[in-house]
Amino acid sequence: MKKLLFLALICLLTACSSGNATETGESAPAAFESSSNMESTPASSASDEGTVSVQSSEDASTEETEAEITSAPTTNAELYALFVQEWKKGDVTSMYAYSSDILKSMFDEEAFQFMFCGNFPVFGKIKSIENEQVLGKENNGSYCGTLVFENAKADFQLALDHLQISGFYYDLRIEKPFDVTLDNGVTEHYFPLQSGDFTLNAAYVKAAQENAPTALLIPGSGPSDYNETIGILPTFQDLSRELAGKGISSLRIEKRTFHFASECKNTDTLEEEYFTDLNSAISWLESEHPSSELWYLGHSLGVNIAAELINRHPAKGLILWNGTARHLADVAADQYAEQAPAVASMYRGMAENAAAVTEETAKGANYFSCLDYYWASYNKLTTLKSIRDAHVPTLILNSLLDRQIYEVDRNLWQETFGKDDFVKIRVFDDQSHAGYKLDAKTSNYYQLADFPEELTDEIADFILK
Repeated sequence: MKKLLFLALICLLTACSSGNATETGESAPAAFESSSNMESTPASSASDEGTVSVQSSEDASTEETEAEITSAPTTNAELYALFVQEWKKGDVTSMYAYSSDILKSMFDEEAFQFMFCGNFPVFGKIKSIENEQVLGKENNGSYCGTLVFENAKADFQLALDHLQISGFYYDLRIEKPFDVTLDNGVTEHYFPLQSGDFTLNAAYVKAAQENAPTALLIPGSGPSDYNETIGILPTFQDLSRELAGKGISSLRIEKRTFHFASECKNTDTLEEEYFTDLNSAISWLESEHPSSELWYLGHSLGVNIAAELINRHPAKGLILWNGTARHLADVAADQYAEQAPAVASMYRGMAENAAAVTEETAKGANYFSCLDYYWASYNKLTTLKSIRDAHVPTLILNSLLDRQIYEVDRNLWQETFGKDDFVKIRVFDDQSHAGYKLDAKTSNYYQLADFPEELTDEIADFILK
């Protein structure tokens, strides 16, 4: 089933019950980081004791909609009404004081404001709220509804626990195309991309230069929104905007497992998780921007997908960012073993089993939260051979502070391609797996950070040369 994206306790370990590979953040062991997979603490979860309808904001009385709420709330209902009032203004900093201790340990006031209102410059402010209701108890439940922005809609749940904000769920839907122009002349085109039976959020960021090259951004594994949001950091949005300012356009799309996990099957493979929808993205680019030179930029597991994709659909070149050519299960075993060295041999055995699965032998066994049907498809990837067979300009980027991969992974790139003139390898000193410069020990993806310009400079210089 689709998971609630509560921000009360954000765990980046993605269960792969639908056959999706796992990426984790610094707080949990596994191969890489997942995007926007957030679970609630027990205190913030809505109970099953009932559903109560709430009067829609549009239908509220004149006194309630026009009168400014100034008194301190004494019930969760009053806290919710006050929060909505401030949310519609686009400034919820005054509500930070009502955050639970868990949220305050994760977010500062600036990050709290960004979490709720950071998308207003793109989607506009909240025009109304539809279908409001309460799930669970009044003193410990979730206030739910659909936010109607100027340019999109989003289902939400705001978990309140005895006058404290304890969690938040947010599910955006772009229902019709619209454009946003940034100060530097860059245009962002937001649109719903149809891929088979699925309608996916997508954004094409067009550089000001005519016929600028385009990078198709390929995210890591796990349910990922179109920004590849990790914590609260919109990785692909920041990357795409920085690249556009340097003369490179880009397309990013969400993965079907983000919105449609409940419709995915246990037997789904990389074809369903990645390639079918990437084919749709490429078709859109060929139709809408046929003269733009195409590059594939893969992040994390997206590195392996990009290497396979370029042999299916030729492109000008590859950008392989913070990924590995080692088997994903081996990397997962290393990370799990770090957390529980006493049972390291068990994890090594799981990795061996995952690497040995074929389509003929897959029966539904679970290794590192991924079913063996998925591992069977992953085992068909031949990343190093695919890169050499494609023999296109290839930039490989890693960082010493990327805690999701290891020195052996960086060395493998160097040993394989260090002498090849079509490959450039760059290792940064101080970037996290998602690129942001974060504390090496805490890697807090729930505080705002600047995207590193030296990373986008390296990518832009390589593509434009």
